[in-house]
Amino acid sequence: MKLLFGCCCPPRVKEEEDGGVNMAERPTASTSLDSVAESRGSVTAVSSDAQRGSPITQEFALARAAVFNDDLRSLDKLVEDDPWLLNASDQFGRTLLIHAALTDRAKVVDWLIRRGSWIETTDRQGRSALHWAVKRNSIKTVRLLLAQKRHSSRSLFLIADADHVTPMHLACRLPSPKCLKIILQHIESDDDCAKMASDDGGRSPLHYAAAHGLSAHLNLLLNDDRLRFSVNQADCIGRTPIMYAVTAASPNAEECVRLLLRRSPLIVSAQDKRGLTPLHL
Repeated sequence: MKLLFGCCCPPRVKEEEDGGVNMAERPTASTSLDSVAESRGSVTAVSSDAQRGSPITQEFALARAAVFNDDLRSLDKLVEDDPWLLNASDQFGRTLLIHAALTDRAKVVDWLIRRGSWIETTDRQGRSALHWAVKRNSIKTVRLLLAQKRHSSRSLFLIADADHVTPMHLACRLPSPKCLKIILQHIESDDDCAKMASDDGGRSPLHYAAAHGLSAHLNLLLNDDRLRFSVNQADCIGRTPIMYAVTAASPNAEECVRLLLRRSPLIVSAQDKRGLTPLHL
C-alpha cells in the first residue's frame, strides 16, 4: 500500500495499483480458455475444508474476466456450473468479490454478495473488498459492503491489512469525506476504534487526515465521541497529529491545526523522537 508517511513505513506493494492484474493483460469476454490459463497460472479455491484444492485456472480466469466486463450473464453460468468459484482466489489471494471491488463493479459486488461471497475474505496483503472499495473511492460499493452486517462477525472497517491499515485509515486519505461519513454511520457501540485503528507505525486516522491536510475529515473524527481517538497519540517517530498538520502540503492545513488546537487537553509542547515540537516543525 502506498503510505504517505516516510518513516517506519512498511514496504510498498508492487502489484497494488492495478490490483495485481496488468490492465493491458486483463482478459475480455473473447479471451480463449487456453490463453487465459497460460497467462494466469494456477488458482485454488479457499473453502474451509480444502476439498477443492485442485487448480481451477480456466474457470476462475473466465469468471474474473466476466467481473471486469460487468458480464453477469456469463458469471452466473460459470458460478452455476461451479459454485466454489464464489470464494476461490487467485495468486494474489483475491476473490471475485475483491476483484469486483477494486475495479469498481458495484453491480457485480451486489450480485456476488447475494450469491454468498464472503465479504470478510482478505488477499495476501490482508486487504478486504472494503479496503479496495475505499481506496478506489467507490461510494456505491462501500455502501453495499457495509450494509451486509448480517453476514459479518466483525466491523469491516476495522479489519486491518498486513500493515495494520484499516479502511478507516484509507478513507482519511481521500479528497472527499464521503467514504468516511459512510463508515462513521456504521459504527456500533462495541466498536473499539481507538484500540483497533492504529497502523503498524502507531498512527490513527487522525494522523492520516492531519498529514493530508483534510480538515473536513479531521472535523468528523474529532466530533464523533464514539471514536475516542487521542489528539496526543504519538506514532513510531514520536509525532502527534498536530505535528503532521503543521507540515501538511495542503491549503487546509492551517484549518487542521486550528481544529486540533481547540481540543483539550492537547499537549502543544510534545516532542518527537528528535526533540522537535510542532513549533519547530
